Amino acid sequence: MSNAQDSQAYDTASWQWVRGADGLTYIMTPAGQTILAVAWFPIPNINHDKASIDRLVSEFKDGPSKGANKVICSKCHGEGNHNVWDPKPASLKRHLYYHFNIKCYGCVGCGQQFMTRDHVIVHAMGHHMESNDRTAAVGYVFELHPDDS
Repeated sequence: MSNAQDSQAYDTASWQWVRGADGLTYIMTPAGQTILAVAWFPIPNINHDKASIDRLVSEFKDGPSKGANKVICSKCHGEGNHNVWDPKPASLKRHLYYHFNIKCYGCVGCGQQFMTRDHVIVHAMGHHMESNDRTAAVGYVFELHPDDS
């Protein structure tokens, strides 16, 4: 469900924001129906590398945010972006890699680095291949951090 779809069926002016004992914020209707459980994801204001982001996400997911349907990123919030994000670890990692410009994949054809595997595939099809064969373009992808989990 997209961020827009989450709120379409409800009168958002009547939502109630309730802080639970578990540390999550629950968005509820006046009738008491829970719409979302939202967790605040505090991002320390330091330079992060891939390992520190992976650790941060792992600690966050093992903490009280476990039951959250959505996450508010403190870095986004501080920049004026008040969207909520998918709480899956892979989604949170990718989101934070963008914040800190961490590139995890490279192109064997030219060495250019990218944030996602798909970016390398699209790049290879446009710059190194005569066809748009995604299966063949996978051969251009290499991981920059192969020993990381």
